Amino acid sequence: MPTKRILIIDDDQTILAILKELLSDAHYEVETASPTHAIDTALSNPPDLILLDMMMPVVDGVQVAQTLRADPRTSYVPIVAISAAAQIEELARRADVDAALKKPFDFKKVLSTIEGLIGDT
Repeated sequence: MPTKRILIIDDDQTILAILKELLSDAHYEVETASPTHAIDTALSNPPDLILLDMMMPVVDGVQVAQTLRADPRTSYVPIVAISAAAQIEELARRADVDAALKKPFDFKKVLSTIEGLIGDT
């Protein structure tokens, strides 16, 4: 079975690096994208799952999620909202995502959430 691919969209380079290492160590194939390239990256090669920061400058995570949900190429891809915002649950509802994780992360919860949505590698 091919390795499952995860796309991480976040404006924080440290978060991208930490999540990429964690998920690579768990044997997922990981791609990262800046907020401005998020939609193009997801549509050009749809991943098995998207980790999406909800609070980014320039590009709104809710709008990114809604755009990806509306496109048939990515409408089926599970999206996990990530944010340090106190209102993460409200943002997740507005974005119509599959799950929400609050920063700072509990890495076991990150992995269990992903495994619950797409299985392990």
